[in-house]
Amino acid sequence: MINHLLRFVIASVLLLVSAVDSVKSQQVVFLDFSGTDGSIVYSAADKIGVMTIMDGHHAPWDFTFLLSAPGSGPFSTVKFNAGGPGGLAEHIDFGNGIQ
Repeated sequence: MINHLLRFVIASVLLLVSAVDSVKSQQVVFLDFSGTDGSIVYSAADKIGVMTIMDGHHAPWDFTFLLSAPGSGPFSTVKFNAGGPGGLAEHIDFGNGIQ
């Protein structure tokens, strides 16, 4: 289950890579697990595991993955289990204009 989810998240984050690569600046990504409806429960170890995998996959670029929203500065948010079956893709936030 987590592997399927990670493939989706990795594909989504790869969209951010081109933006980061083009502007050559750090990309902060908040991994938001709060959207679950209770049918999937992520333990602290699950969340850390996802973050560790994301760190590894994106090591060539200047990405920082967080499990809590940063207090300030630009960042993108990846929401887990939002929008029902199949997930939800709302928009690409080029330049971190939307928090």
